[in-house]
Amino acid sequence: MALSAQSMANAIIKAMDREKPRTAEAANKTLGDAILKNICDTIEVTYFWAGVGPPPASASDPVTMFQATVSGGGTLRPPGQQNPNPLSETMLNLSTLIKGLTITAPAPFALSPLMFNPLGAIEAAMNNETTMEDAMQNLCTRIVASMQTFINPQPVAGSHATFSGATTGMLIG
Repeated sequence: MALSAQSMANAIIKAMDREKPRTAEAANKTLGDAILKNICDTIEVTYFWAGVGPPPASASDPVTMFQATVSGGGTLRPPGQQNPNPLSETMLNLSTLIKGLTITAPAPFALSPLMFNPLGAIEAAMNNETTMEDAMQNLCTRIVASMQTFINPQPVAGSHATFSGATTGMLIG
């Protein structure tokens, strides 16, 4: 399954309906938990790999790509009460939460650290949506687009068995 704004929006709405949060802190926790669970359960991170074997032959690694897994969690902090732009602060907090997820390469790859772009951010603006469904669809569309564009994993060096090399790119699906 691939990362989908629609499935993320549906997961958030179900979590909100199930939890029925009564405070801003509880609502933020439910929102953050639903987003992170959906990302970890559905994201597909495929890395491209270029490695060469040890001298004297220096053969190319026959493995040219691999699928990584994403895991982790955390709590989405609510914006400060005096903040004139609570959506902006919430998106910054959400970006930080997503970037804290752990990306793990399969064995025998040894790549460290695999991480989401620490400078990336979620770009979002609400468009006066009138229903929760529309608001969550807009938010999740922007989260997925930002992850694919701004928060995507960065290239790293490492090894795969006897081969040394580096990731040469990746795809988020």
